[in-house]
Amino acid sequence: MYVLTAALLRELDAHGFVYQKQGRLKHGEDHITLSFGGKHVQNLVTHILFFQKSQSMQIQILDIISVPPEKLQALFGVVNELNQEYRFAKFYIDSIDMSVEMNMDVLLPPDVDTGVLCYDAVIRAMQICDDAYKKLMYSVYADQYLGKQ
Repeated sequence: MYVLTAALLRELDAHGFVYQKQGRLKHGEDHITLSFGGKHVQNLVTHILFFQKSQSMQIQILDIISVPPEKLQALFGVVNELNQEYRFAKFYIDSIDMSVEMNMDVLLPPDVDTGVLCYDAVIRAMQICDDAYKKLMYSVYADQYLGKQ
């Protein structure tokens, strides 16, 4: 396990998070997962990958919402708005799974407490997804709530 990974796990333990160590991926990245819920969304799985060589981590939150084919065009605009609002997080529509997903890359400077920095980044990514979920769901289901079925 990388030092970066261990630093985040110490912070997650200190804050009572439950996570799963997934081991190393094909290119040597440490991989952990955890599930979270917020004000608007429940049970989103967060994948966290650590890249030792570049001293960075990537936070991936997959399947935020499923995209009905008839709503695809409307969601492109919302995804673009989210990308403008959260410049450091990338929202996109996975064309295979037909779902909205988010990635966030974090560079980790060598002279800081990376555990706290990683933890703060994970919490921020979760908050961004929780906020984005409301906007995404509204763009898909607003016509049903407004009586325009």
